[in-house]
Amino acid sequence: MLRFQSQMAQNTQTMIEAVNQLDQAFISINQLLNNPIDFELDVEEAELGKDVFAEYNYTQLAEILDNPLLKDPFVAFLIDEAKNNSPELVSLDHNLKAVERNFRLSSFGRLVPTVALQGNYNQNFNQWGVGSTDLDPANNYNVGVNISVPIFNQFRNNINKQTAKIQQDQLEINIQNTELAIESNVSTGVLNLFNQISNIRLSEVSVNAARDALELVQTSYSEGAVSIIQLIDAQNNYLQAQLAQASATYNFLLTAIQLERFMGYNFLLHTEEENNAFRQRFTEFLDANFD
Repeated sequence: MLRFQSQMAQNTQTMIEAVNQLDQAFISINQLLNNPIDFELDVEEAELGKDVFAEYNYTQLAEILDNPLLKDPFVAFLIDEAKNNSPELVSLDHNLKAVERNFRLSSFGRLVPTVALQGNYNQNFNQWGVGSTDLDPANNYNVGVNISVPIFNQFRNNINKQTAKIQQDQLEINIQNTELAIESNVSTGVLNLFNQISNIRLSEVSVNAARDALELVQTSYSEGAVSIIQLIDAQNNYLQAQLAQASATYNFLLTAIQLERFMGYNFLLHTEEENNAFRQRFTEFLDANFD
């Protein structure tokens, strides 16, 4: 009886903490969605291969990652997709093109002269009045050309050119660092995903073993071969294995979403046709790069 009371108190505390954590998660989600804090949310059970998570086929991923001939090409393909979808690289590329244009303008600006053309045309139509002289109407015109070479602007252009060159070098370094960060994040994400796949498999083995052990202990308890304490321990072991299996599933989904963030492509936000096109690109990537 004391064992039951102690365990009940511990389980009650665990339940209270779980309920509070769930409420805190609801508050955070409503804040992110700009909803009222007390806005009611429904939580759907996350099951691999079902409903919204039907696209997360961890069995197929496990087969790819377990195959040495497919693992490295798969990681290379994901890195290539991540670079193509990266908004950071797109922004840096636009900045680099703008700086390169400034560099070219500063290089040619020293050699471009300024040319000015001016022309005047005059005509004397008539003269009259007291004291005027009778002159024949006359026409005259003049044309002038002014050419200036920006000799004194050369120093300023040199400074602009050097500044543009420094900015260009900085952007190229930032692009290289961003590409390396993408490669590192994707590679690490794939390894973490593989760890979660292994965790799911091991948790399934643990649940099956704990369930079989509980059945044996229940049979032994009914026959008087074991004590109530051993039965409680077997039940707790089975419960902990089930909790570990659920945690493994959610950890896999979280890791998959993080990897998708690194890739810039989320399967849950795309249609089935778009996801099939993604898989087709992987097949074409294999055919083109790994014969």
